[in-house]
Amino acid sequence: LFSDSMQDAKDSSCKKEVSSHSRGYYYAEAAKAIFANDDDEDVPHCSQVRPDLFAMKIDRRIKDLHKAYNAENKKLGQTGVGLTYESLQSDPSNYCMIIESFPWWPDLHGFWRTNPGFNMLPAVADSDQDFEQEAL
Repeated sequence: LFSDSMQDAKDSSCKKEVSSHSRGYYYAEAAKAIFANDDDEDVPHCSQVRPDLFAMKIDRRIKDLHKAYNAENKKLGQTGVGLTYESLQSDPSNYCMIIESFPWWPDLHGFWRTNPGFNMLPAVADSDQDFEQEAL
């Protein structure tokens, strides 16, 4: 659902697979599983009968998370968005700022950090590269 990158497939030594179903189909399947055990007795039934209604809500939520994720990345700037969650934790000022305003950022960053479909400010270099050492 989150990557349509040929590069991701190549890096994993895999062939890129394309589903025969749309995202909406998978969102509907997710809705069936997510809401199957809801406390409200009408919700599980409705999610099984009309999962498309719930799929639209899931799609909207992902779009909202996407927008909020990129807003936080803009605060980090071009160099910060390529950092891993662990490296951001080492700088309490950036880490706390993000977590306070958008607590889902660390979870989403793991999936979306290198995916230009979700990260509007993709990193242009790997933060762990040691160019100075390589130049010597």
